[in-house]
Amino acid sequence: NFLSASDAGLTSVSWSTGFTVTGWTYMPTAFVDRWGILSKALDGSNVDWQLQINAVNSLRFLMNDSTSGQSIATNTTTLSADTWYFFAGRYNSSTKKAEISINGGAWTLGAALTNGPKNIQTLLQIKKTGGEISGVCRVDAVGLWSRYLSDAEVTELYNSGNGKAY
Repeated sequence: NFLSASDAGLTSVSWSTGFTVTGWTYMPTAFVDRWGILSKALDGSNVDWQLQINAVNSLRFLMNDSTSGQSIATNTTTLSADTWYFFAGRYNSSTKKAEISINGGAWTLGAALTNGPKNIQTLLQIKKTGGEISGVCRVDAVGLWSRYLSDAEVTELYNSGNGKAY
């Protein structure tokens, strides 16, 4: 199963103030391939941004630019099965870089985009990447902000592993 939303507030982003997505994900099994958790994507070639589980059981947040460039931030934390993880992926409009943090830890940065983000008018998708349903992981308490949340704001959301009700 997957969730898809086409609300105008979710399908169009003002990239000039940055962007942040946070939430919790649970991996019930080990992974052998890359699986999408959250995305703003029409299909495999029309992706604004995506949060994925990488083949080496780590999380990555990627942004596509308006031509063919990407900024991919891959966290080096190896994910264990049967464990909940807090993720935060954000786009820094000043540096044009994707960033990711797991469980309130250090931020991993991607390379800078050459151009601005793709910004296609498409759906927000949870557990679906383009035309394919992805993986068996679970998600909870997903939050989207049309701005770059500070480190302190992300730490507050993580709340030492207890999370925070919105």
